[in-house]
Amino acid sequence: MARANEIEELAAEVERERFELRRLRERLTICRRDIANLIEIALEEGVAGNWDSIHEQYRRLVASVPRVATVAAIEPIAEQMEMLREEISNLLEVRVNAQNLSGNRDQTERHIQKTNPESTQELEAGSGNEPGAKPSSGNRPRYDPIKPFPLGR
Repeated sequence: MARANEIEELAAEVERERFELRRLRERLTICRRDIANLIEIALEEGVAGNWDSIHEQYRRLVASVPRVATVAAIEPIAEQMEMLREEISNLLEVRVNAQNLSGNRDQTERHIQKTNPESTQELEAGSGNEPGAKPSSGNRPRYDPIKPFPLGR
């Protein structure tokens, strides 16, 4: 009977380790996908950085994942991958923040407005109260009379 309890405990431990390994592999897969997408975005957008070096570091980490893995072997690799993903994210955020500086409402910039003084088209309708304005019935909005809605029984 004592041996049965010991076997049950060992089986539970193996199951916990299998679950942890599955969780780590999933974490590693998502991180690999994220890094590949971030590097691709950075290259497409022309973000300044040493992307060849970052890509090489990524490839080394991917190559270091053993075929038959244990939790002890994968965990440090997953942590390094997550650190690399954070580094790439930070580089991209710096780029986004630099682009958004001109959108800062506290920053004063020159507003450039293109106008054509020769244009005869009025973009804003006058109120009719301006000096020299002629009252015109054609400028008034036309309203349709309110139609009653039939109430069915």
